[in-house]
Amino acid sequence: MPGQKTIPFDDQVTLISQPPRHLFPLPSLGKIVLQKLTSWDIQELYSQKRQQQVASSTISKIHRILSHALNDAVKLGHALRNVAKFVELPPANKQDRVTQVLTFEQARQLLTVAKNDPLEALYVLALTTGMRQGEILALKWSDLDLTYGKLQVQRTLIRISEDKAIVSEPKTPTSRRCIQLPQLAIEALSHHQQKQKIAHRQSKRVPE
Repeated sequence: MPGQKTIPFDDQVTLISQPPRHLFPLPSLGKIVLQKLTSWDIQELYSQKRQQQVASSTISKIHRILSHALNDAVKLGHALRNVAKFVELPPANKQDRVTQVLTFEQARQLLTVAKNDPLEALYVLALTTGMRQGEILALKWSDLDLTYGKLQVQRTLIRISEDKAIVSEPKTPTSRRCIQLPQLAIEALSHHQQKQKIAHRQSKRVPE
């Protein structure tokens, strides 16, 4: 249509065709008028997350995003102060930091089982690059250059409950990085992209 901007496929489509439905994560706070939001409301939210066994590192990410949003609200005159500054974060749990590494044989078995799986390329990407799950789930095709085998990590998906997640910037400046992809990952991603483009075109067809 005239005047309508077309968004390139690579910019609008993530590697996961159906990302989590809830991209704005805090329905319990969403019911509260901004001017009436208190530190207690936020503290209660974090307590609920801990009871749901959400990792303390994830709660810290939620806090950074919420605090940033409230800072913007103060600058725009929608709130008098950032009440998130007065909230106490839960202590870090050492169990949150435990990382289990697959052996070579386990990795080989995983690739065998994942063969022809709809998400096979993402399993290959995780095994060959060591990227975090949230980084992989937040990838867009525009982050990848399959011709030169490079990938830019620019965002991450943060899960805050069983069925809710948000997209955020990486935790630290060093988390924004360029990764050189091995040939195995390039081939798997190229195949995945072709299948997704076909499905994307088919979904755009007008029924007869």
